Amino acid sequence: MGNRLCRTVPIGEDLGRTRVFWLWVVYSVALLAASFIPGNSVPSLALLGWDKLAHAVAFALLAALSLGVLARSRRWLWWTFGYGAVIGALTEWFQSFTPGRTMSLYDWIADAVGTLVVMAAAAVWLRGRTRREEEERSPRLKVEAAAPIREA
Repeated sequence: MGNRLCRTVPIGEDLGRTRVFWLWVVYSVALLAASFIPGNSVPSLALLGWDKLAHAVAFALLAALSLGVLARSRRWLWWTFGYGAVIGALTEWFQSFTPGRTMSLYDWIADAVGTLVVMAAAAVWLRGRTRREEEERSPRLKVEAAAPIREA
């Protein structure tokens, strides 16, 4: 299982890898910069746990962009998770220096969950794709039903 998931994921040039890269950079910087917005300027999403959902969605998007950039790496799953975890930890740490904001382990866990959901979806997609490619490449042995033998 590990070798299949850690192989290089082919991404076509038509997806605009350069644009994806710069979008990834800008989005990463925006997440970090958002950590410095004072607490009284941030809309309250705490009702019914929406704050954690917002964290998970924001980092799911970061993970999706990361996959688009890191997909050519042999260890893209690890790099994607590591990048999401580090950016999540940095955003929480930066918030500890921002008036009206606090560092929260639960927010960081929500960040990691968002990252893991996208990684799991990508791994499932890749596994299915790998199986289909292997089936197309491997010669299929066709076993024809033998005609019943009739005794005279």
